Amino acid sequence: MLFLQTENTGTLLECRRFCKLFRATLYRRLLRFADMGTTEPNAKLDKTLQLSRRLAKRKLVSASLATFSLSLLFIVAFGKSACENVMTKFWLQDEGLSGISGPMRFFIYVTLLILMETSPWPRPPPGNSPLQAAQLWEKHPPSYRDFEPAIGYLVPLNWINSHRLRTLGNITEFGYLMSAVGVGGQIGPVVAGLGTFFLCGVSQHFVYMTHRWHVPMYTTLSLILSSGNDNWSLDAVFWNTFGDSYWFKPPPSTSIFYSTLGPKLVLVFSISTLFFGGITKLLNSGLAWMDGETLNYYITYQGYGKVEWLNKFLSKHPAVCTLLSIGSVAFELGSVLVIFSHPFSYSIRTVTLLGAIGFHFGIWLLMLPNFLPQSICYLIIMPWPTRSSLGQQ
Repeated sequence: MLFLQTENTGTLLECRRFCKLFRATLYRRLLRFADMGTTEPNAKLDKTLQLSRRLAKRKLVSASLATFSLSLLFIVAFGKSACENVMTKFWLQDEGLSGISGPMRFFIYVTLLILMETSPWPRPPPGNSPLQAAQLWEKHPPSYRDFEPAIGYLVPLNWINSHRLRTLGNITEFGYLMSAVGVGGQIGPVVAGLGTFFLCGVSQHFVYMTHRWHVPMYTTLSLILSSGNDNWSLDAVFWNTFGDSYWFKPPPSTSIFYSTLGPKLVLVFSISTLFFGGITKLLNSGLAWMDGETLNYYITYQGYGKVEWLNKFLSKHPAVCTLLSIGSVAFELGSVLVIFSHPFSYSIRTVTLLGAIGFHFGIWLLMLPNFLPQSICYLIIMPWPTRSSLGQQ
C-alpha cells in the first residue's frame, strides 16, 4: 500500500520518507482501528487503550504537581504580596483586553452553535462537531467506546449511552441560546461550557486526529467567568421591568465577571494551542521538521488542497515549503509573547491574532483541517479600542 500511495514519485526514497514521517501515526491507527470490523472485545486493543489512559492520567498528575511546585517556589522567592499583585495584574487587569460585551457574547455563542449544527457527518472535511458525540457512539463497536481520560474522572463509562449523549447535546444547545440572549444569569454559560467539555471529551476519542474544537471548548468554559447578563441582556430588561423580584439581577460593575479574567483565559488557551503546536513539531521531528519535506508531503500527496494551481506551485518549489515550515514554527513559538501584560504585547497582539487567522486559513486552503471555530474565538481577545478592567462595566 505504501508503494501505491507514493507511486507518483517513482522513487523508493519517497516511500522511505513516507514511512519515516508517519510510522507513529500509522501504528496508532492500526491499534485503534483493528477492532472496527467486529463487536467482540479485542484484548490487545483494550490493553493498549488502558495503558494510554494510565499514561495520560500520570501526565495530568505530573503537570499538576509541577505547576504547584513552581507556584510555591515563586511565592517563596518573591513574597506573597508581590505574587498577588502580579497575578491580579496578569489575570484581572490586562489593559489590552475588554470585558465581554453583549453583542460579542451573542455573536460568539450563535456562530459556534451554527458551526456545530451545520458540521457535516461523519468528520472532516471540513470537520467534526461535539454535537455528533451520540452518532459517533452509536457507530462504533462497544470495545472501542471510550472517552478522553479527563472525562473518566467525572463519569463512569457504563453511564454513557447514545440517548443520554443526545439529551446532553440538546441541553447544551439550549445553554448556547440562553447565553446568547443573556437570560438566566450564569446558568446558560455553565450549561454551554460543561456540556461542550463533556461532548468534546467523548467525540475527541473517536476523531482523535482533529482538534479544531479544542479552543472553542476552552472558550465556552472561560466565558463562565464572564457576565452572562449585562446591559445588553434579556436579564437586564426583565430586571428593569420587574425590579428586585426578578431572580437574575445583573452583577454590580465591580464584580469579577466584568474583569478580564474570562478573556484572559481565552487568550492563554488560544495561544497555548499555537505555542505547543510548535513545541510538538520539534519534539516529534526536531529541526528536521523545518526542512520542508513534511509540509511538501501534505501539500503534494494528500490531495486536499482547495486551489490546485497553488498546490502544484508549492510541489515544484520545495524551497518555498522550507520557508513556510520555518515561518510556521517561528510564528507558533513566538506567539507566546502576546499573553503577557506589557505595552509591547498590546502593540503586536492584533498582528499576531490576525496572523493566526491567516495561518489557519492557509492550512485550510492547502490541506484538510478547518479551524474556523477557533478563528472565531480570536475575536474575543482582540485589543478593541474600548477597554475595560476590573471595576469598569
